[in-house]
Amino acid sequence: DEDIELTIEKLIDLAEIVIRGYGCKVLLLDPWNEIEQKRSNNETATEYTGRAIRMLKKLARQYHILVIVVAHPSKPLGGKIEAPSLYSISGSANWVNKADYGVVLHRDDMASEYTTLKINKIKRHGQMGRVGDIQLRMNKSSGWFEEGRN
Repeated sequence: DEDIELTIEKLIDLAEIVIRGYGCKVLLLDPWNEIEQKRSNNETATEYTGRAIRMLKKLARQYHILVIVVAHPSKPLGGKIEAPSLYSISGSANWVNKADYGVVLHRDDMASEYTTLKINKIKRHGQMGRVGDIQLRMNKSSGWFEEGRN
């Protein structure tokens, strides 16, 4: 409902309802900038982002769920679009500092069927993957990404 002011606190309250009531195991927030970012007095954007990430991590630990946040990078000022990093996300370097995982999807040419998937951060290396890049190609008939270039 677009009339509801969806703050991080309200979102977590709603998430708890679907987790407990329906057994939800994955919470996907897409996009992050649609959440009303109500900062407390004298709280910076960086402090707010850090607090919000801590709240989402607590929710994930408490209910043993996966929380995924889709946060788009700041818009480029012009010229060639460089591959973004986790530092390119509007609002805070806390996306690098506090997130357990950081994944970037980037396409050099928007008309291309190829996309680069970059795993930029993994908090516990070796346990749940590794840092690195992989080239993906969109299979137009299936709608799925496939590994590699043909």
